[in-house]
Order: sequence, then C-alpha cells, then structure tokens
Amino acid sequence: MAAGQCRMSLTALSILAIWLFFGLPLIYAPAATTGLWGWLSRDASGFFTFLLLIVGAGQIVLFWYQLRLIRVSLDEAKISAAAAADAAKASSRQAYIAEETFAKIERPYLFVFKVSSLTVEEFEDVDGHYTWLNVKYSVANHGKIPAIIKCAQVSLSVFSEPLPPARLEVHHSLISAPIIAPGEVREGIEERLQWNGPVGNDEYQNLIPDLGTDELWFWAIIAYRGPFTDQHETRVCLRYDQATGWFTGPFGGPDHSGEK
Repeated sequence: MAAGQCRMSLTALSILAIWLFFGLPLIYAPAATTGLWGWLSRDASGFFTFLLLIVGAGQIVLFWYQLRLIRVSLDEAKISAAAAADAAKASSRQAYIAEETFAKIERPYLFVFKVSSLTVEEFEDVDGHYTWLNVKYSVANHGKIPAIIKCAQVSLSVFSEPLPPARLEVHHSLISAPIIAPGEVREGIEERLQWNGPVGNDEYQNLIPDLGTDELWFWAIIAYRGPFTDQHETRVCLRYDQATGWFTGPFGGPDHSGEK
C-alpha cells in the first residue's frame, strides 16, 4: 500500500517537474532582446520560474531518496515478518511437542498380561455333565495417574480365527470397580468358556480340549481414560498352543493387539 502511494506521488512530482522545465519556459519565454540571463535576473517571472525549478528538482531528489529508504525499510520489514512467522511456527511446534510429551507421560497405561496356561474342569450335577475351559490373567496400570475403565471385552473363543470378544457384564470386577490406581495390579482375573466338544489328555494326563482343525483364542480389549486424557485402549490377542498348554502371541496387527 505504501509503495503504491509513493509511486503515485513520484509520478505527480515528475509531471510537475516536466511542467516547470518545459511548460513555464514556453509560456514565459524571454524576448529575444533581453536573452535568457536578462529574463532570469531582471524579470520577476523568470526569477520565480527558475526558483520553482530549483525547488522542484530538490523535491524530486528528496522524494526519490525517501522512496529508496521506504523500499529498504519495507524489505527489512518483510525479513522481520518472515523471521517472526518462523519463530511463531517454531514456538507452536515446541508447544505442540511439549503438550504431546506431557500427555504421553502424564497418562494411565493399562496392560493385560500374565495370561495363565489353560485348565479344563469337568463336573456333573442334576442337569448334566459340563466341561469348562479356564484361563486367568492380570491387568495393571503402569501409568502415573489413575485409569478409569469405560468398556472391557474379554473372552475365549474356538474358531479358525479370533472372534470379537464379548463385553463384560456389570458384576465383573473390571466393570464394578473401574478405577485402577497407578501401579495397581489386579491378578488372577478368570475367564471361562463352556466346552461342548471332545476332551483328551496330554502326556501328563491333564485334560485338554480336542479342537480339531480350529484354534482356541484369548482376546481382551479394554477402553479406558484418565482424569485429563481420553480415548485410550489396550488390546491383546493370544493363540492357544496345544503342545505346551500355554497361550502364545500376540497375534495379528493393531486391530488385535497393541496399545494407544
């Protein structure tokens, strides 16, 4: 905006200078008898015309110098503005990194771990014969602040691939007592599956399910939040190894196992 105004002013002064140099001399041209020097020294019109020429020329020189200073100051202002913008971006990045770092440090971290070997229980009552597949696991908060469980899905399933785990009911300990303090470990949480298929024995005469071509899966998904953070989740999916009787893994990608 300032540069445009300067150019307009400079154009106006240039037109004035042209008028002073060429227009006035044509109007007030000296007579041939007096000559130029006589017109300038003895005629008031010549004297003031010459004075206006000097003033106009000085104004043009001064304005050109001012315009040059303005251009220099504008360039310096652009450089300063660019530097300030870069500094603002750097500060914004640093603030974002600091916020992300704080959020990652000052947040809960729930983990499902210590999944036990599989045990098989058989019993009979008046209603018939039942077989249960049992496994125990632990949940711990390794973060610096409490974790509040919003939803938990844990189950055993028998299929060629893991089936989505069932949502835990309200009487389950993870749902009825959803706040897990920093450093707290809840051990020995049991998950059971009623088994209607055949049962065999391993080399130690322990009962094992005869899965045929299927696989036995343990899959846990816990969604939780902290007092100041949200949208956290831990997942672990394990496959039962019939040779050892233990669950191995983790299985699958981020949809099956991982933390966020």
